[in-house]
Amino acid sequence: MENRQISSGTYATPDEFLTALVEQEQERQAKQKVNALLKSTLGKDRTVEATDEWCQQQRQQLIDSLLPES
Repeated sequence: MENRQISSGTYATPDEFLTALVEQEQERQAKQKVNALLKSTLGKDRTVEATDEWCQQQRQQLIDSLLPES
């Protein structure tokens, strides 16, 4: 498949193809984390007022969860 993608002009080099695959996998994993976070939040039996502060906290939690661990 890689050679077909390169010869069709989609990717210029094998490295470019592999980089695209890695980026796609990282995006897929990030979406899984977002979905898990949403499910865990929605699964709680509580009402939340979606204020600007709440949205910022949720955004920060998501960013923190997506950062690679050191």
